Amino acid sequence: MAEKQTNKDRMREIVDSIENGIKELFESDKYRQYLSTMSRFHRYSVNNTMLIYMQRPDATHVAGFNKWRDQFGRNVLKGEKGIRIIAPTPYKKKVEEIKTDPETNAPVLDADGKAIIEEKEIRIPMFKVVSVFDVSQTAGKPLPQLAADLSGNVQQYEVFMEALRRAKTMEHVAVKGLHCHIGSQILEKAPFVHAAEVMLQFYAKVRDELGMAFEHLNLGGGFGIHYTAQDDAIPYEEYMEDVSAMVHSTCEKLDLELPRIYIEPGRSIVGEAGITLYTVGSIKEIPGVRTYVAIDGGMFDNPRYALYQSAYTCCIANKASQPADFTATIAGKCCESGDLIQEHTLIQKPEEGDILAVLSTGAYNYSMASNYNRNLKPACVMVSKGESRIVIKGETYEDLIRNDV
Repeated sequence: MAEKQTNKDRMREIVDSIENGIKELFESDKYRQYLSTMSRFHRYSVNNTMLIYMQRPDATHVAGFNKWRDQFGRNVLKGEKGIRIIAPTPYKKKVEEIKTDPETNAPVLDADGKAIIEEKEIRIPMFKVVSVFDVSQTAGKPLPQLAADLSGNVQQYEVFMEALRRAKTMEHVAVKGLHCHIGSQILEKAPFVHAAEVMLQFYAKVRDELGMAFEHLNLGGGFGIHYTAQDDAIPYEEYMEDVSAMVHSTCEKLDLELPRIYIEPGRSIVGEAGITLYTVGSIKEIPGVRTYVAIDGGMFDNPRYALYQSAYTCCIANKASQPADFTATIAGKCCESGDLIQEHTLIQKPEEGDILAVLSTGAYNYSMASNYNRNLKPACVMVSKGESRIVIKGETYEDLIRNDV
């Protein structure tokens, strides 16, 4: 009886196949076909793109067995062979290390002059071989699609084209480029890459039909950030590497001059830098239903949960090192049943007077804050390298009634 393959054996086999595949690829005329496969899998590593290309070069959209079923309502067809790729399976481990000063990197000493030892949790990288399947190996509900192109099927297409025709004839109007926006809190690269492709195809259409050439292309924003542990935000450079590759290849294919590309990072610049701090007031348990933790703020300083149930990570700042195993619903002080910051969220066990921190509030909180119920907007404090300064003063009651007559 043949011995059962271990994960180590499977990894060795698949790494060998990658090495052989790369050697064969770069010594043959198949490189263009590989680039075509690579352009369809923007979220995958070079290794996994190579593995997909070697096993199924015509693949267009791959996912695991359960993801096809649970997220897309599609089932893998009987008898289909999976595409083997490498999946990260990191684990956490606690280690003891010498505590160091974050600025000088020098060891922190105790009263006796000995280095202080602290326990840290580190992430150990691990990988395993998993199987994914192409959409052509599945059956079920249609996949959701972005617009394939900007054409007569797009709402108000003719209105837009007429606007360009008129602008072209105006002496004091010069249309330098177009601006698109595809959404918000996007945690994948593929939609941005697809948007660049669609817009450049439209640029070529406008050139051919109207004789207009654009110098700029604004691809907008929507880059996602970490609100919760489930949000896997992608660095700018990864977005832009793939967008740049698509822009260059599409412009070459359509014989377009390369436009100057603009993006609008917006939230992704400041969102994670902001933290809102509240003081915990009363705590009310409704047995079997929920436990309310009341705070001295609410929907007047952060209306996003009340408006559209935005997810946030919360913690008791003065107990941040303790386990977050207390399920709480964070309630504001306005007389509204919808005045909530989060529901059924895990925090450290709260007590009256604790400081509740709501993370990643740097983008919209202050701009969306109001004086609802005649509440005062709080101050904004900038903190850097252990020092702080007020950058927006907290409102006073005099500010609140300044315009009353």
